[in-house]
Amino acid sequence: MKGGLVHHNKAYIFIEVKYLDAPFRRGQRLFHERHTDDLERAGKPTLFILSSHDVHDYKKSVDVAKTSVREYRFKGKWILFDSKYTITVRKMFDLFLGDLGIKSDDFRCLCLYAANKKDTEGKTAVPQRV
Repeated sequence: MKGGLVHHNKAYIFIEVKYLDAPFRRGQRLFHERHTDDLERAGKPTLFILSSHDVHDYKKSVDVAKTSVREYRFKGKWILFDSKYTITVRKMFDLFLGDLGIKSDDFRCLCLYAANKKDTEGKTAVPQRV
């Protein structure tokens, strides 16, 4: 599952949600590193979040806001969370937006999406609002 939020073309949040401890492949990591770092260099605060969910049934929705952050990238650094501590995606959004002086309730997004990969029958999942 992937998602993204844009605030008035000034601040960006991207998210990748994996099932439990599914691997975050090297190519994905490099893409998100370069993407977030390029936006940061352009003066646009950018946060990338890698989180995990435990919803095994692909037919069920995943509440992305409640998923656990595994690691994130901000200001050119990867920060890995110790497994003893948990923070939800919603809390991470609030912290990031709060640092920018944006109330998360006022966050107007141009792009908000989350789509599962193809299900076991080969059908493409419909993007959902989260």
